Amino acid sequence: FTHKDEAIMEDRYRKTIEVVRRLIKTGKVVFSPIVHNYHLGFRGFDFWKPFDFEFLKRSDEMGVLRLEGWQGSNGLSEEIRFARVSGIAVSFIDYEENDTYDQNP
Repeated sequence: FTHKDEAIMEDRYRKTIEVVRRLIKTGKVVFSPIVHNYHLGFRGFDFWKPFDFEFLKRSDEMGVLRLEGWQGSNGLSEEIRFARVSGIAVSFIDYEENDTYDQNP
């Protein structure tokens, strides 16, 4: 998620919100560190790692939104590894620019 260009991070944040909204509308219970914490202004996985891992420990599944650059994220790689070692299912979600995401609450 983290990038030196704030506009790219903002775009990733917006796209993540769209997908989280869609998942919630299908009945899934979703916690997204990006959606829930981005606005707090703390940056970097070292800060968020203990927090993220605590949420993962309480989860049945980890969904990974595959936005451009996701494979280069060291923090995401650690989260995936932690989930797998902990027996938490990992699924992958593709963001499609042409999908229609409902913007109404």
